[in-house]
Amino acid sequence: HNEFYGPDGVGATFIEKRFPFLISLKYRLRDLRLTKLVSSWIYGNTPPPADMNLMKQVSEGSEVLFDSDEAADIFKRFESNLDAIVDVWKSASVPIIASDVTSNLMFPPFVSPDVHLQAMRKVNDNFTAGKFTDALNLLHAMRQNDSTNALVEFWRGKTLRAIGDFNSAKAALVQARDLDLLKFRAPRETNEVIRRVCAERNVQLVSSESALSALSPHGITG
Repeated sequence: HNEFYGPDGVGATFIEKRFPFLISLKYRLRDLRLTKLVSSWIYGNTPPPADMNLMKQVSEGSEVLFDSDEAADIFKRFESNLDAIVDVWKSASVPIIASDVTSNLMFPPFVSPDVHLQAMRKVNDNFTAGKFTDALNLLHAMRQNDSTNALVEFWRGKTLRAIGDFNSAKAALVQARDLDLLKFRAPRETNEVIRRVCAERNVQLVSSESALSALSPHGITG
């Protein structure tokens, strides 16, 4: 789930994004004794501020569109890295079992484009009152104006689930996860990459997504 917001994702430097081979070079250099010595001399043992951590630093303000060039580059880099990991273990004759990933579909999007607040309040009021058809009609109208809004898709999924249309609900909730602009949950392309590499490299795959979906009410992981 951290491919987007590690120092090799949107947190990578401009140069590293343009020349991805520099990332692996950076890690090789980091392991050198000289690099460690210089680093300890510069930074010492000073702890980071209490309210700061790496994920916060590299994700601050970094919103990623699902179908953007930046997302495509990250998926491409992930596939290349995964393939390289398989090479390491296969060259050492170590058996490999890989897994895809799963996420909480009932968790609302972290970040989505602005929506009309009054309309969203009406959706919430109708949902709370059990007026699911009215809520869906409002959401349908909002969706016509913006079909890529993660929050609208999330509420569509939540409302469709409430009326028992579980297949449509799951599709909408998956779409909401994928459209979330703050990508702390892996989009569907992540699992497509994992499955593709496993198939091409003859690696056994255990699907945690399928397993947890099967154990979840109506196949919707919460």
